[in-house]
Amino acid sequence: MLEVRHTAKNKVRIAHVGPPEDVVYEDDYMVIDRAPTDEELKKILKEIIREKGRPVTWDELRRELSGIAGEDRLRRVLTDMIWADEVVEMIDGSFGLPGMETIYVPRQIKKRVRPLVPPKFRERWGDLIDTYGSIRAAIRALARGRVKIAKREKKVVAYR
Repeated sequence: MLEVRHTAKNKVRIAHVGPPEDVVYEDDYMVIDRAPTDEELKKILKEIIREKGRPVTWDELRRELSGIAGEDRLRRVLTDMIWADEVVEMIDGSFGLPGMETIYVPRQIKKRVRPLVPPKFRERWGDLIDTYGSIRAAIRALARGRVKIAKREKKVVAYR
């Protein structure tokens, strides 16, 4: 298995994603491996989210995967995963596994960036946003516990 090593704030992340013969160079100070394929990167992303146990923000993902995958590649893989319903873009812009939206309490944010996949975001969160008038108001209602979310046919429905 190939070890992808990444150090962030004195923490070493090791993800086994391929055979050991893909190590390009190794010495006492560093290991240089080939970059993971898109499928391997998807597995790594899912593992990061599963390991945290909650949806993760773009900044967290970017920090965890710096040196392993660039921002454009990470964005492309995340977009593919959202379209395939392998990852859910939460209302506050974080990314979680399917089912996490029913128990997640969104963070209060200053400014919401545009969704990564607007049609899927609208499909999942549109009714709630329409009910409260804006994304910010919907986030505030979810954070204060005013809304219960039930999962129904890949769509989130708000109950007051």
